[in-house]
Amino acid sequence: MTVNHFESERLLFREICEEDAELIVRWRSDPSIYRCFRKSEPLTMKKHLNWYNTQYLNNPKRVEYIIIHRESNTPIGIVGISDLKEISLEVGYLIGETTYQKQGYAVEAINAVVCCYRKIGITNFFAEIRSDNIASIKTVEKCGFEMDKEIDSDFLLYKRMCK
Repeated sequence: MTVNHFESERLLFREICEEDAELIVRWRSDPSIYRCFRKSEPLTMKKHLNWYNTQYLNNPKRVEYIIIHRESNTPIGIVGISDLKEISLEVGYLIGETTYQKQGYAVEAINAVVCCYRKIGITNFFAEIRSDNIASIKTVEKCGFEMDKEIDSDFLLYKRMCK
């Protein structure tokens, strides 16, 4: 079971739709953002729409949310869940609008996802973080995640277990 929308103190969250493609492609084509992903390359509109229509819409174990700044009603990033299982899921995130970075919105978004999905029985949360992405490591640690293991030479696995 997934959730379509939820909110936190400063943010609103709604599931992505095809109309978000231009915004998502712009964010994911920023070198400072895509360098942190496994596929460390700019995203094209063609690739995104193909992924959205053939993979995303057919994957009930994944939900991506647009993060909307409540006060300005501005989309500022994405937080998503994937690999949804009975009691666990993986969390991913990005704040794409640079004027909203380094203001605690990623921490708030991650905590909102954890809170939302804990209500439906998820207790184990995971995040794969590029080992040189110090800002993201600090972000997940502020959310109560702890380093579990090195996945490979480039990525670390962080976990948060809730009761």
